[in-house]
Amino acid sequence: MLAHAVVRGVPLEHGTARAVVDGTRIRLASARVTGPELHAHASGTLDLARSVADLTLAARADLTRLGPRFGQPVAGTARLSASAAGPLGALAAQATATVEHPLYGALGADRARARLALDGLGSRAPHGTLHLEAPALRVARASPADALADLEWRRAGDTDRARLAAHAKGEDGRPQTLAASVERTAARTTGRLEEATLALPGGSPWRLTAPAAFALEDGLRTDGVTFAAGEQRIKLSGHVGLAGASDATLAVERLALGPLCVLVDGPRCAGEVTARAALTGTATAPVVDATARAEGLAVDDVRYGALTLDGHAADTRASLHAVLVHPHAGELSAAGTVPLDLAWAGPRRDLGAAPLELVVHADHLDLTALRALAPHVIRRSAGFVTVDLRVTGTRAAPRPVGRLALEGGTLELVGTGLAYEDLRARIAANGTVLDVQELHARAGDGTVDGSGQLDVSPGGTLPLALTFRFDRFLAVRREAVEAALSGTLAAHGALTAPEVSGALDVEHAVLRPAGLPSTPRTQLPDRTIAVVGLDEEPPAPAAAEPSPGLPAPLALAVTIRIAQDASVRRTDANIALGGELALAKARGEPPQVTGQVRLLHGWFEFQGRHFEIKEGTITLGGGTPPKPVFDVTAGYRTPAYRIVVHITGSADKPNLVFSSDPPLEQADILS
Repeated sequence: MLAHAVVRGVPLEHGTARAVVDGTRIRLASARVTGPELHAHASGTLDLARSVADLTLAARADLTRLGPRFGQPVAGTARLSASAAGPLGALAAQATATVEHPLYGALGADRARARLALDGLGSRAPHGTLHLEAPALRVARASPADALADLEWRRAGDTDRARLAAHAKGEDGRPQTLAASVERTAARTTGRLEEATLALPGGSPWRLTAPAAFALEDGLRTDGVTFAAGEQRIKLSGHVGLAGASDATLAVERLALGPLCVLVDGPRCAGEVTARAALTGTATAPVVDATARAEGLAVDDVRYGALTLDGHAADTRASLHAVLVHPHAGELSAAGTVPLDLAWAGPRRDLGAAPLELVVHADHLDLTALRALAPHVIRRSAGFVTVDLRVTGTRAAPRPVGRLALEGGTLELVGTGLAYEDLRARIAANGTVLDVQELHARAGDGTVDGSGQLDVSPGGTLPLALTFRFDRFLAVRREAVEAALSGTLAAHGALTAPEVSGALDVEHAVLRPAGLPSTPRTQLPDRTIAVVGLDEEPPAPAAAEPSPGLPAPLALAVTIRIAQDASVRRTDANIALGGELALAKARGEPPQVTGQVRLLHGWFEFQGRHFEIKEGTITLGGGTPPKPVFDVTAGYRTPAYRIVVHITGSADKPNLVFSSDPPLEQADILS
């Protein structure tokens, strides 16, 4: 019997097993484990004298809760049923699995089903099939497609043969296909890619131009795998050795960047890339030569012209020369040598003392393209940057010397919902210190200015000393909250573990919470009740997107004073706020909010009545997540009565007590 155990990080509340052993015959009457995230039940018999088995297994799992325990980005609800029966020398096994609303990283679907059938397990000629189907399969931001895949496997002697056929068709009617076969022995693996079609959004479909053979022995070897889409081509040929010599090339012709930007949900972009990379040398000392040229580069409405790049890597050093030139978008160039070990076999080499020399120059370069580097973080970027920087020293102790200047900048972040404009920056480097001479931004009717230093001396902890001064700076504007701040914040300590302290005054704030303690709560449907007559199951509630947390090494000690013009505003409430809060966070710990918010005056509606705030406080005691405690008194008048409500308790479990003058029963007060 098992009770309140943890197995490989998975909590199990209860586990039992009942078995009967009769000589060489074992009968497993029942084996069951249950937990908040996993339920499994097995039963069956095993006859060792006859070498016969008959076993069954049923399980269900909450992948959304199990995923974080194993560090995997998975979600969904899974069910599995499996059985195995027959002689141990030729066992037959079957299994079916269904996952509702599966999600793995950027890959998701409405449902995924798998059906596995194996026969002859334990013999010299086992075989089996696997069938997969995933309606509305989604990859990143691409349109959903109904996907099917079938895998056939058979073993004869010491040779395994498998064949895969997959097909998907999206809402636009364009197919995705894959057909391949593989043969594996103890010495080598060979295969043949017979058919492949990949339809990217916003572009011509990529197709395998001809069947292509490949071999895996001492590495990957192929005479050529070529994909084409109109005039675009990508070809890989040659040999990449796992331990010995390599001689392979990758050629790209007129690759259109627009569909790739659509696929990753990036900004609108354009341009064509032609490139060639050659790999020679050995696994312990590879040599790479690469050239690339991109024509007609553009991001959003800014054209960047042409980019040329040449690179060579050998003997743990890489040389690079890149130039981007456009008469209107500015100029960017980078050239130099850097320590780089590309070996994939043999001992890793310590390149900390290897010399470094790199020169970067940018003249009035347009920063619109910055959004392409982080499209889910940056909604819009603009401005012009000038850089004149030379980096020498070693890989472990680089010495930057030069300057960086930004003017006319705009940065709109997805998370804050507003644009920071009039961005200016002036930074100078003298080899050991980055001198932040000016940082400036405007948002709303206010500004923020910063200055300070960052010590980049070799072997140090990268200590910093930065100060930021806020003057009615609109820090955030979202549907649920907007706030303008004044005050000062200082950042000290190490760059990798900063300490931020200071005091901020809330000059203006509007909170629009989803509900108030007096707001009636919607009763969620009981998922255990089946409603007869429905055509299909109601859709599962969408999982909330996780909010980005604060970096673990960050330490905070910030006082927030709610000074003026702060209120809660909803269609059923308008309440003025005051008070003081303390935001604290130790390194490696979650943030804590303590203090008290005062309800100064205002009103809210409850069951059609208009209540005026008399007095009230919201107290936060530092829990994670914060659990506000209410103590609010409000009232309303009728021609005959004065009604008072006293709200106490937490947001999830509020306690409302009514009184009246003249006195009435609780049930009669709001009737």
